[in-house]
This record gives sequence, C-alpha cells and structure tokens, in this order.
Amino acid sequence: MALLSRLFRGDAKLEAAAVNDAAHIVQGAAGDHVAKIQTALNLLDGAAIASDGFYGAQTATAVRAYKEKRRIVNLSYQTKPDDIVGKMTIAAMDTGMRTLVPHSLSVNFLLSATLASGMQTPSTVIVTETEPDSVKWAEQVVEFCDKKKSSLPIMPASMVKVANGKTPAQMADLYKKVAAQAGAGGCIIISVGHGGQSPAGDEDVGMVDLGPSNAFKVAGRNTLLVGEELGGKRRPLTIPPTMKNDDIDFFHTDVFYADPKPPPRQSRKKDDEASGSDGAKARLANWQAYLDICAAFKKERIGLVVLMTCVVGNAPGMLRKMASQWGCDIFAYKRLSGLVRQAMGASEPSSQRIRKALIRC
Repeated sequence: MALLSRLFRGDAKLEAAAVNDAAHIVQGAAGDHVAKIQTALNLLDGAAIASDGFYGAQTATAVRAYKEKRRIVNLSYQTKPDDIVGKMTIAAMDTGMRTLVPHSLSVNFLLSATLASGMQTPSTVIVTETEPDSVKWAEQVVEFCDKKKSSLPIMPASMVKVANGKTPAQMADLYKKVAAQAGAGGCIIISVGHGGQSPAGDEDVGMVDLGPSNAFKVAGRNTLLVGEELGGKRRPLTIPPTMKNDDIDFFHTDVFYADPKPPPRQSRKKDDEASGSDGAKARLANWQAYLDICAAFKKERIGLVVLMTCVVGNAPGMLRKMASQWGCDIFAYKRLSGLVRQAMGASEPSSQRIRKALIRC
C-alpha cells in the first residue's frame, strides 16, 4: 500500500520499506529518508533527536521506544520490539503523521511541522480570540518571527483577531479569508475556545471550537446537535455566547453528519433534508458552513492546521475525518494546551515556549 502522509509519501526508500523486507531501514543507514523517520519520531513521540539523516544509536533507541509503546512486534519470530524500521513500523508512523497529536509544542515543533507538511515558503496565520492572554501569545509569536526571520529559517506569521458573537456562517467567511492569507502550503493556528474528548475513550468522539464564545462548535460521531431532543428536552437552535462550556451538551455540527447510518435511516444529513423542521434547517445550514471551511482549506491547499485547544488530540478518529475533509494535516493537544498551562500559572514563561516552538534545533 502506498504511503499517504505528506512527510513519507513519494519517498522511494520509505515506500520500498513499507512493502519489501529487504528494504527495511537499519542502523548505519543515511539519507533524507532517515531524516524523515527522525522527524516523525520527534513529532509523534517527542524523541528529541537530531534530524541529521544518520541512523545512529540515538535513532535506534528512539525507534525501539516508539515500537515498545505501540507493541509493534512480528509475533511470527519476535518476542519484543527491535530497532528496525520495517513494514509495520512505517505503516504506524505513516498513519500517525496523517493526523499528528503531539504531547506539547516542543523543540522545533513548528519547523518540523513545516517540513512534515511539505511546505516550501509557508505563511502562518493565527486565528485568535480577543481574550488578553490569547492575544498576547499571538503577538509574541508574530513579533518573534518578525525579529528572527532574517537569521533563522522560520515562517512569517500574522494574526487575525475574532470578536465574540459570530455565527457559523460568519466564521466560515472568516476562514475563507484566513486560508487565502495563509496561501498554498500555509499553516493556520486556531487559538479560540475549547476542545474535548470522549470520557469513554471513543476515538471518533470529541469536540473543538472553531470560533470564540460558542461561535462554531464542531463535534465527532453521534453527538447531540442544535434543535435535537434528548431526555424530553429539545436543545435550542443556537448556542448562546454566554453559555458556559461545561453546561453545553450539544453542538453546531458533527464531522460525520453526512456519513451513512444503518437502515432504515440514511444519514443525519439526509434525515434532516427529508424533515424540513426548523431544527433540521439549522443543522443543514451549520453543515454547509463547515463544508465552506473545508472547501476553502482545500482550494488554498493549506498544509497544516494547529488546534490550540485542550485534549482534542485524544479523538484521533474525529481528527482523521477532519484531516480528510480539510485536505491537510492537523496538529492537536492530548493534554492541556500551552495557553491553559500559562493561565494556570505554569512556571515556563510564554516567550520561552515560543522559542522552543519555532527554533529548529
């Protein structure tokens, strides 16, 4: 099977390693294909190894650790993972790179992300809410990039502040402009609202805000949407901007909304098209706003979207669906985001985090 991630696909040596035992990658190997494996280890596992293109002892240790965490073992002849990058390992890395969920914004994260997305001259646009800490963080990133662009290989950055009170359709219009601003291969950092995960660990269930103050709440599979009823209570057609996130159990749209359902149902979308109720009309309008965002990202060939919200990285099934709809890679947090850690009094200053995020080591 051909490799699909932007980092791996089209590399002859990695493609060969994915299908041919004789092409497995071992210690002593050197070249761009090894540098790509090292980049993947840094992004997927926080390995903190040099992407120097030489498969030495440190890379071997990182590969073994990667395989141990995921129990990548060929049981036909092995009892424990080795440090060889073969079919199973390449397949796991390729799948991981399709929707990357790093533990934090760590050393060389954004530059490694740039390389992973195949960008040549990327531009980064930060979509931020107007809350002071969020604006300050975005301003620091833009300022840092502006100061260092002449001496370091970092991407230029700009910021778009989003006022409260937007509708899903208005957010879609904003993202069309943001995507055009970022351009082909560009990076969009979405720093608004909240993220969520399934308490039961369902990979397809999660949520992410695409706008501030409940402007556009997008969820995963089988979640309650606006205008739907549960427990004898019908949810409103809109989500009030002042409603606290912990009190919200319904969303604007579901990324699986158009997917088929078991008979006799078709899909939530087709059910709503047949209904004609006010709730159905609201859900269809929200879905169209989401599709408009998808189309804008694909049209402009965005390379990467970074979700600066908490824990949504624990919904990889939902993120894989979004990545296919957006036509780009997605980076998301598995734990608290850097901004939340800062608000909670984290000891690491924000300027230091930005430096770690943007400097290629």
